[in-house]
Amino acid sequence: MTGTPGERKTVFFHVHKTGGMTFRHLLKTLYPDSFALVRDPRVEAVQPLLRSNACIEFHNIGAVPAHSELVRQNRLDLLEGQHVFTMLREPADHAVSLFEHMLRYRSQTEPVHQQDGHKFPESLEEFAENACHFNTQTAFLAGKTQLGHIVDAGDLAKAKQLLVSLRVHVGLTERFSDSIHIFEQVTGLRIPGGTILNRNRTIARLQAPRVSASLRQRLREQSAFDLDLYDFGRQLFLTELQNYGPAPIYRYMEELASPTPHLAPLPAPNLWTRLKSTLNLRR
Repeated sequence: MTGTPGERKTVFFHVHKTGGMTFRHLLKTLYPDSFALVRDPRVEAVQPLLRSNACIEFHNIGAVPAHSELVRQNRLDLLEGQHVFTMLREPADHAVSLFEHMLRYRSQTEPVHQQDGHKFPESLEEFAENACHFNTQTAFLAGKTQLGHIVDAGDLAKAKQLLVSLRVHVGLTERFSDSIHIFEQVTGLRIPGGTILNRNRTIARLQAPRVSASLRQRLREQSAFDLDLYDFGRQLFLTELQNYGPAPIYRYMEELASPTPHLAPLPAPNLWTRLKSTLNLRR
């Protein structure tokens, strides 16, 4: 399958720790010859990538959202009329998953904390006390760097506006099958054999591990903007799902453990400085 001028493209905004690696694998399976990751956030780099591929994904380039320049230059119009998808996750569960991810890949995530002047959290309680760990779903959709970010109401408004202006088909991690069902109905494509390969522990373990009620409440308090965004996206999801009826039964297959983490390489310090300067990113 290849992209041709004028065809309706598929665009995926990959929010970290929402099951996005599994979603990406499905896209690469369905668009084997015409799937591309956006690796350069400049508008002039995104435009030809969209023209020449049937499916593109915006994730992070290091800590920089790949669509940051589209947001900064008000050029999201380039994606209007396409099939646009994203996944959101209940914020307390999302926070726990982010902490586990940081511990699992500490050799890569600790230098980021040190670079930005933050102490690496040794426990979920310590994690919960640093505001920089939270509202990352909002930050990403708003096109804001997630390295030492401070998210505000303006970012929440930008994230919601992206969902509305691009008519994004929102999926929920904890309802992954229903989310894939929406994808199939919107695009007209079908998952081969109805089989989904888990590329991320997120899908295999939907429930956060035991967390005290008080700590869970603290995680939710710190995630105020993500909670608002999640509720907003959940309503979009439920409304759209009504149009398509119950999802079919998909088969989930576990991927064998790999010693290679599914992480985008972090920019070297001098490259990160140049990116921030070039893109005029807010901290």
